[in-house]
Amino acid sequence: MEDGDEQSFVLPNCPFCSSNVYLENDEEHKRIIHVCEECGREYKIYLSDREIYRWRPSFIVSTVDKWAAISMQRRMRNLLGGKGSKCPEGHGFIPSEDMCEDGRDEDFDCGQEGLPKESVDGPRLSIQDEMHLLKEGFGSISSHFEGIIEEMVKKTSDRGLKHISLSATLRGIKSQVRELYNKDSFVIPGDCPEGKGDELDLFYRKLEGPHRIIYGGMPNLRDNHYASLRTLLHQFEFLYEQQKLLSEDPNQFREKYSLSKDEGEELINNFFLPLTYHLKKQDAYDMNRLKGAVINDRLEEKSNSKIHGEVVTGDCSLYKLREIIEMIENFFDDFDSSNLLSENEKSFSEPLYATSVVSHGVDLDQLNFMVFQGLPYSTSEYIQALSRVGRKNLGVVLLWFYPTRVRDDSFYRNFKRYHDSLDHEVRPVPIKRCARLATKQTLTSIFCGGIINYLSNENGKPIYKKGDVKKLEDNDWDKLVEFIKNVYGRELEINVADEIQERKNQITEDKDFSDGRYFPRVLAENGDRYYQTQTGMRGIQKKFVLELSDPNEDIIRKWIGE
Repeated sequence: MEDGDEQSFVLPNCPFCSSNVYLENDEEHKRIIHVCEECGREYKIYLSDREIYRWRPSFIVSTVDKWAAISMQRRMRNLLGGKGSKCPEGHGFIPSEDMCEDGRDEDFDCGQEGLPKESVDGPRLSIQDEMHLLKEGFGSISSHFEGIIEEMVKKTSDRGLKHISLSATLRGIKSQVRELYNKDSFVIPGDCPEGKGDELDLFYRKLEGPHRIIYGGMPNLRDNHYASLRTLLHQFEFLYEQQKLLSEDPNQFREKYSLSKDEGEELINNFFLPLTYHLKKQDAYDMNRLKGAVINDRLEEKSNSKIHGEVVTGDCSLYKLREIIEMIENFFDDFDSSNLLSENEKSFSEPLYATSVVSHGVDLDQLNFMVFQGLPYSTSEYIQALSRVGRKNLGVVLLWFYPTRVRDDSFYRNFKRYHDSLDHEVRPVPIKRCARLATKQTLTSIFCGGIINYLSNENGKPIYKKGDVKKLEDNDWDKLVEFIKNVYGRELEINVADEIQERKNQITEDKDFSDGRYFPRVLAENGDRYYQTQTGMRGIQKKFVLELSDPNEDIIRKWIGE
C-alpha cells in the first residue's frame, strides 16, 4: 500500500481538527497507522489479529466468538498478561522464548526472541454489550471461554476481571451472570452493594415524566403497511404546518403550545427523522419504493418538498451502516427548518426503514419518532427496538398491528395491560454453564488453550507442537487438570483428569505424525468430533447434508423442463 492512498474507514475524520484520516504504512515498525492529513496526529488503531497480538492496544473491540482463538493461537497470552519482552527491532511484543516473526504470518522475518520477563498485568475490565443474546448453547459455550480468559488473568496478574454487562432485560439477570461469568452481580441503577449511604454509594438522577409515549392502532380498511406510510405523511404535514405557524405568527404559536420560538424549533427538529420498524426485509424495501406515491406526491403539492430515506437491513454492510449513521448525525448541521417554507424544491427528511438490525448498535439521539409495522415476535426484541427512540428527548411510538393476525389482535385488545407489565413479560435468559453437551464440545478447546497459553506461560516457552507436549512432566499435567477445573468452576458430569489423560495419550502415543506436527491437528485426526478445537462459538451442532436421490432428481428435472 502506498502512503496516503487509502482513507480510513474506522476513523474517517480526525477527532481534533475534523480533517480526513488516511492509512500510512509504518515500514520501520511493520504496522499500519492512521494519520490526519491536516494536523499530522497519529492514531494507533490496529485491525489485523497479528498487529493486535504484537502491539497489545489499550482496549480491544471484538466479537465474543473471537476469543475462541485462545485454543489455537499461542500469542493470545500476550493480551492476557503473559511473559515476554519488546522486540529490540521495534516490532512490538514477543512471548517468552518465542520468535518475533518468521515470515509465515507477517510479510517479514525477524529472528529476535522474547525474554522470559514478567509482563504488565492482563486486562482489568470486560464490557459486554447485548448480554441478553448470550443464551442457550451459544451462551454455555461463551461461558467456558469467559472462564479460560478469567483463569489466565488470575494466573498472570493475581486478580480477576471486573465485568460491566449491558442487557435489554433484567429478569433473571443474576442467574444469567452467575452462569455466564460464575460471579455475583448487582444492577445499576440500583442500591449500592455495600448498602445505602455507604461512601461507595453511587448517586443517580431520576428524570420525571415519560420517556416514551406509545400508541397502538389497528387499520380497518387497509393493511398496516399502508397505515405506516400514511403515518409518515401525516407526521410531515403536521410538522410543515407547525413550522409555517411558528415562522409566520410566533405569538399564536406561543399561545397555542406555551413555547418560545427557539423551544418550538427545537421540538420540531426532534421529530424530523422518523424510524420505521419492520418484521420482514421486503416490507422495509417497499416503504422506500412506495414513498413517492403515498408521501412525496402530497408533500410536493403542499410544500414543494419530498423525503428520501435509507433502508437498513441485514443486507447493509458495516460501511454502509456507518454512512447512514453519519448522515443522521450530520442531518441538522446545515438544516434550518424555516427553509421548508421557501419555494425552492428541497429535501424534507431522511427517514430510516429498518428491520431488527437497527436494534443493535444504532444509538442516535436524533431518532425520536418510531412506527412499528406489526408487533415484534418476542417481548425482548420489542423492548430492544423501543430503546432506539427517546434516548435523550421524549420519544413517540406508534404501533400498527396486523389486522388479520390472532396474536396481534390479542395484544391490541390488551394493549395497556401488556405495556404496564412489559418488563415482567420478558422470559429469563436460558443458559446453563455446565450443560453436558456444551462441556463435551469445549473440553478439547479448553485443553488446547490451557497448554498453548497457560502452560506455555508457566514454563516460559511456547508449547504447541506434538514434541513439546511429549516433554511435559507430571507436574505440568497436574497443573492443567486444576486449571481446567477452575475454568469450568462447577462440578462436572465428566472426569476432567480422565479426559485429559485420553487426549494426552492421543498425542504422545501417536505414530503417524512427526514431533513437529501442530498438536491440535493431531487430536483432530482422531475422528471424534469432540476432539476438534473450535474456530468460533456458533454453529457447533453436527452438520448434515440433504441431497436428492437419483430417481427424485430425474423427476424434478422433468418438472422444470430440463
